[in-house]
Amino acid sequence: MKRPSMLFVLLLVVTVAVAEEPKPVLAEKTRIYQTDAYGRIQYSKPSLVVKPNGRIVQVDPYGRPQYQQPGFQVKGDTVYQTDSYGRIQHSQPSYTVQPSGRILKSDPYGNPQYHNPQYLVKDGRIYQTDAYGRIQYQPALVIKK
Repeated sequence: MKRPSMLFVLLLVVTVAVAEEPKPVLAEKTRIYQTDAYGRIQYSKPSLVVKPNGRIVQVDPYGRPQYQQPGFQVKGDTVYQTDSYGRIQHSQPSYTVQPSGRILKSDPYGNPQYHNPQYLVKDGRIYQTDAYGRIQYQPALVIKK
C-alpha cells in the first residue's frame, strides 16, 4: 500500500491533535513528527507545532516556524486547511475526527468521503486503515508533547 503524501501527513497530524485532546488545551510545545516505513521518527524532516489558538504551523528540523507554508486550523472536531496568513480555505477538503478516533476526509461541502483513505488515532499515533477499520501498516505520524 502506498504511503501518504507530505500534505496529507500534515493534515493527519493536525487531526491527531484534535482526536487526542478535543479541548483547546494543546500545549504550544506539542510537536508532530513524520515517521518512516518502520515507525521511526524522522527528525530531519519538517514537523508541525500546535499553537494555543488551534493553529498548526509547519516548522523546519531546527524548530523555526515556516509561516510561508500553508497550515491548518482546528475548530471543534474539524481540521481546516489555511493559507500562509492563517485564513481558513473553505474551498479545500477538511478532515473530521470522530469520537472513536477515526479520521474521515470531507469535501468542501462537509460530505464525508468514505472512498478516500481513512485513518485511526491510537496511543498518540496515526495509522492508515481499510474500509473496515483494520490497521494496515506502521504509524504515519507520532505526537510528542
